[in-house]
Amino acid sequence: MDHQAEKTRLIRFYAGSAALIIVLAILGFLYAGNVISSGSAPTTVRRSGAPEMSYIGLPRVNVAFSGPFAMQMQLDLTLEVEPRYAMIVEGYVPKVMDRLNAYFPRAKLDDLDRPHAMFLLRKEMLWEVNNIGIPVPVNDVLIQNMYMR
Repeated sequence: MDHQAEKTRLIRFYAGSAALIIVLAILGFLYAGNVISSGSAPTTVRRSGAPEMSYIGLPRVNVAFSGPFAMQMQLDLTLEVEPRYAMIVEGYVPKVMDRLNAYFPRAKLDDLDRPHAMFLLRKEMLWEVNNIGIPVPVNDVLIQNMYMR
């Protein structure tokens, strides 16, 4: 083979590989979006020795912090409730989101690097959720993912 044919073959290989990676990334993104959007139904789980609980996924929360360390954070949150209350709590998800979106701008989240910060954040979010008028208790607000930019 001459040098030019080898070079052309190598360029085709790299271009084909890049196209394949892009197609796979797009398919993965679309599949992940379908899984996330279809995952809004409560999931009931029983851990050994623990009572059965249902988990209600909330839409992603976007938070912007101002001040000396301006940054953005995205949270994927889940509410933990007893299975008999899951359908009731699902009806309050828009109110929960409104309350959490109102809570974050006034929250004191300067100390997110401290060891107990996530515990305090979850505790405050749970207090906010349980004080919006849901007629049944929410047991916990779980942080599934936290992305900081």
